[in-house]
Amino acid sequence: MNSLNSVRFMDPALLQKNVDAYTDLNSLQKLKITENKDEALRKVAEQFESMFLNMMLKSMRDANAVFEKDSMFNSSESNFYRDMYDQQLSLTLSQRNGGIGIADTLYRQMARRYEKDIAPVGGETSLSELKRSIRPNPAAGVPPSSVSTSNDSAGTRAPLSQSPEEFVATVLPAVQKAAEKLDVSASVLAAQSALETGWGNSVLAHSDGRSTFNIFNIKADERWQGDSVELRSLEFNGSSFVPQKSRFRSYESLAAAVDDYIAFIKNNPRYQQALAASADGQRYIEELAEAGYATDPAYAEKIMRTHERVATELASLGQQDGRGSL
Repeated sequence: MNSLNSVRFMDPALLQKNVDAYTDLNSLQKLKITENKDEALRKVAEQFESMFLNMMLKSMRDANAVFEKDSMFNSSESNFYRDMYDQQLSLTLSQRNGGIGIADTLYRQMARRYEKDIAPVGGETSLSELKRSIRPNPAAGVPPSSVSTSNDSAGTRAPLSQSPEEFVATVLPAVQKAAEKLDVSASVLAAQSALETGWGNSVLAHSDGRSTFNIFNIKADERWQGDSVELRSLEFNGSSFVPQKSRFRSYESLAAAVDDYIAFIKNNPRYQQALAASADGQRYIEELAEAGYATDPAYAEKIMRTHERVATELASLGQQDGRGSL
């Protein structure tokens, strides 16, 4: 029995699912020639998670080495096969049932860096989508939203600003107006738009480069009669983030985008609890997330972390926060 067969024998699950063997030295080389770049990014992320798991196992083994010194089962041969097992176990764990989450995080980061047509997670998600996304069955996907198809071709992304400071200075006048209308802290709204657009570096745009000014990534469903663009966005399906084509609203200006956000929140029954809690910025965001504004389960937490940087930028600009509290 050769070494490859012995490793596969140790893990029968490899026979049930296409899991790589650590002895396959060509597995990463194959990624260079694959046409499915999304799959390649995911495989690279899984390899990094596998390396981390293997380092963790090795540290655990080393910590217990002193107890094995006088064991009759301790030998260079047993250690050799144990290391083989650990390496295969690390690879298998990283590729089954979503791994331990590191691969998913790396995949999302690399997708934003290398996949130019993948938009940040955000915008409205229908309640039926949200319910399907949190079903116990991790294989249950999130179906495409019912959206208008009468507008524009595939979109792209274009920067609205070059730095967090510039972004806050650019959107602040508009979000202060929204803060007055919604009775929400302006800094919290700025933080929400910063998360949605990557501090203005990834604002949705038309194929000719025109900005949509959609700083809140509001999707264009059947209610929207205006201009729109279609892009792939990362949506959470209950176990991981997956690319999904969606249409997003497009506006003539930043002011128009914020005006629509105000109407979108105020006129939507599902966000009335968020409005009722608007005096507390954190509760407002938490209620938005609970109502299904975004599929990311950590949406509210990420916004509040972003808010800390927004507060710093406001201070550097000598600006005061408006309305509501934190």
